[in-house]
Amino acid sequence: MGPGKTPTLTVIIPTYRRHGELMRTVEDLRNQDADAFDVLIIDQTPAVPESVREWLQSLPENYRYLRKEKPSLPGARNLGAQHAKGEIWLFVDDDVRLPVHFISAHLGNYGDPTVMAVAGPILSPEMRWKSKLPKGAGHPLYGQWVGCWQYDRRWDVRHAPGGNHSYRSVVYESAGQYDENFTGPALREESDFFLRVVKAGFRIVYDPRSWLVHVVGDTNGGCRGGGMWYQYDQRCLNHAYFVLKNFRGNALRLFFDHARSSLLTREALCRPWSLPRRLSGLLSSWKHASASTRIALG
Repeated sequence: MGPGKTPTLTVIIPTYRRHGELMRTVEDLRNQDADAFDVLIIDQTPAVPESVREWLQSLPENYRYLRKEKPSLPGARNLGAQHAKGEIWLFVDDDVRLPVHFISAHLGNYGDPTVMAVAGPILSPEMRWKSKLPKGAGHPLYGQWVGCWQYDRRWDVRHAPGGNHSYRSVVYESAGQYDENFTGPALREESDFFLRVVKAGFRIVYDPRSWLVHVVGDTNGGCRGGGMWYQYDQRCLNHAYFVLKNFRGNALRLFFDHARSSLLTREALCRPWSLPRRLSGLLSSWKHASASTRIALG
């Protein structure tokens, strides 16, 4: 990108305790076949090693680095949005690998003025695609969080994956910021955001050409951490908060759906001694989410 040129697109990368993976993601960005973009790295890692500081200083001028003291994935997205320069904002995780056409693929959708946001595929390292959508995808209710981010065909969707989505800046201005009440792994924070995008009347397109590979970095990074049960409780809490905030009329139905999907799993049934702990975590999460929802909605 030439000196003084305004970027068409800003890539926003929240990161937390994954500098090794982040470096590989950034290297892929530096090899893109598009050049009208800049990059914002939002680092929430408590202590940054000197070697990482030196690496950051070596990056081109269109790579910017911001510190955020309190780890929060939606908070990092909001901070990135405040500092983005591009007309289009593209969010990716810090532990992904990107093909050389990744940014061009996202940008290619915006030649159509009806497209306001793009959902991109997130593939495993085996790069397996699926030709069938899962049950519930596209449903007026379940379609707000059930998706298939390995689907091999283009279609209009109701939400997008947090680790690979883009939109025009006007979308954020209309839909409002990411809700920072989603904590820990922040499950459903992107579903909550895109629910508002859909309600605002914006079109979201899933484009299989804009794929990336999720390499699954350090599981203590990415604003996760805390161990298995912490993650289970946080995921339950975030899902319950999302439901109670947005679908109170269907809350009872969705509570039983959540209980079934949490308790009647192969993993849970193979470890029956874990069922009381799972049930306790589920009930506690819905109780706390109810209180959080009352506060959030005033």
